[in-house]
Amino acid sequence: MASGAVLVGAPSCHYRGWPFPQSLGVLAAFQCAAAFSAVYGYFPGRRIGVLGNDSAQVLKDMATRTGRYHVPSSEVDFEPALAKLELPVLAVAIKGDAMAPPGGVRGLAGKLTSARVTYWELALGEGARGSRHYAWIRDSAALVERVRTFVDRA
Repeated sequence: MASGAVLVGAPSCHYRGWPFPQSLGVLAAFQCAAAFSAVYGYFPGRRIGVLGNDSAQVLKDMATRTGRYHVPSSEVDFEPALAKLELPVLAVAIKGDAMAPPGGVRGLAGKLTSARVTYWELALGEGARGSRHYAWIRDSAALVERVRTFVDRA
């Protein structure tokens, strides 16, 4: 059984987790990406330099964000499941991550109403390359240390 959970750069399921007016752009972008991927068969994000290569279903799920954590392709009702989670949770936002801004991470963490949530904003080193959403994978020393400390205390 798990003794804790870690969310890293996990955005909220609602476009309003992004600051206005960027939130409207995020909503429009996901709608367009979902429509494109439905026709194309998948979203070629690596080719165009946005997101990764994602399935049409993933983009459809992301484009239907309403504030309720609902994944149309899943039969699971995530809202009550998230609210019942009683584990300690480390919620990590990556500074400068446009895909999962602090408001979005806090929005998702706020759904964990029975959990003991510790919020942390990770600043990547100046040498971090690529998208901030994925750069923590290569520049992970600070995150690994923070997770190690969190797990030791959990």
